[in-house]
Amino acid sequence: MRRKQQSSLATRTKTEILKIRNCRLWRNHVRVQQLIDFPWCQKCYERAKLTPAQEVDHIIPLEEGGEAFDPKNLKSLCKRCHVIKSAEEARNRAKKKNKLNRTITLHQH
Repeated sequence: MRRKQQSSLATRTKTEILKIRNCRLWRNHVRVQQLIDFPWCQKCYERAKLTPAQEVDHIIPLEEGGEAFDPKNLKSLCKRCHVIKSAEEARNRAKKKNKLNRTITLHQH
């Protein structure tokens, strides 16, 4: 898979990420195996709560170059925990992008 350089914030294009998330290997094997191996939300479990996992999350996000199929980079999460984590990651990416844009603007003037 060839990578396009967008910025220091992303190592994969949106198209590449969609290809990973929609490929058979992910849908039919890696994701399924993760949920078999860890059927409970790992975040809730840390708080002594048993919640069935429905999502498989990349600990290091795909957008940041995280390994797509490595079990060491995967975590089973319930929908609630996954939404919270994904929203936090999106906020952090937006902050980094805004900071980068401000830095570029300052250097141009």
